[in-house]
Amino acid sequence: QTAHFWLKKGWRAIMKTKKFLLIFACWASTLAAQEKPGLYFTCAEAEQYPTRIAYEIRDANDKRLAVGFEDLRSPNDTLHVDVQLPERFMVQVYEDANRNDKLDRGLFTQPIERYDFSNEAWVFLGKPDLEDALVQRQGPAHYLHFQLKDVLD
Repeated sequence: QTAHFWLKKGWRAIMKTKKFLLIFACWASTLAAQEKPGLYFTCAEAEQYPTRIAYEIRDANDKRLAVGFEDLRSPNDTLHVDVQLPERFMVQVYEDANRNDKLDRGLFTQPIERYDFSNEAWVFLGKPDLEDALVQRQGPAHYLHFQLKDVLD
């Protein structure tokens, strides 16, 4: 009878430990699943993958909020920029295919690397008006998708 008592007590301790570990695992996965604030974006139609994407984020007053470069392995990759987004903002991206840290331009100053703007704002051989490219922030984490184009698209 004493052995049976100790087996039951040991089994209860094991079950309490498992219950604790299960609760801890759920809590930890909830924390890990929370996304960081900022901008998340994808870029399709790059000339090649992997590639390098340049981005610039501006507010409604045309003030630069963030600028940088990110490596993109595939059109399915999501890039993250840790930035405090205002209510309205715009993003411009381009593929820095030759990794020279600038948007290459042709003889008539037209971009020769693929690029895009937020809000699907597109102007042939130029940059759209700021108002046309502005998007409304959806929350602390905002998602955008860019379809890179060249001037002939």
